[in-house]
Amino acid sequence: MSANAQIQRKFFDFELGYSTEVEVASYFQKKGYNTQTVEDILCVGNVRFGGIQWHTAFFKFHKGKLCSISFTNTEQTIPLPQLEEMRDRLKNNLNRKYSDYFNSNISNDEFYVFKDNATNLTLRYSRYELGYNLLIMYSDLEAMRDQIREETNEL
Repeated sequence: MSANAQIQRKFFDFELGYSTEVEVASYFQKKGYNTQTVEDILCVGNVRFGGIQWHTAFFKFHKGKLCSISFTNTEQTIPLPQLEEMRDRLKNNLNRKYSDYFNSNISNDEFYVFKDNATNLTLRYSRYELGYNLLIMYSDLEAMRDQIREETNEL
């Protein structure tokens, strides 16, 4: 893929904004993964993505369609030096692939954001009470906007 490619929206056998929870859950269950659903989020353990083995993948749904995918590792599951190496490798690869979409206005040392007209991509490396957490998340912008509108209307 070229350095100017749009941000990826297809993962495994599904696509942001289109795939259903049944399709996503069925895919992982057929492959023997442990899955668990909590409200509108499907959790899948021990998933490989982007050359990294992730402790947990989260597939979030809005109105029955896949609206975000996130992968996470923590200091409890990966030694800190290895977690930092993963962060640096991901940051470099994302910058190389999506540099035209880097959003410097909201990015900092812990939070890297890339955004095109349909997808938001966030790489986050942050400290929390039990240690450090590394997360990469792809989100469908229209589904996010719709969810925010609905939540705002509830107020």
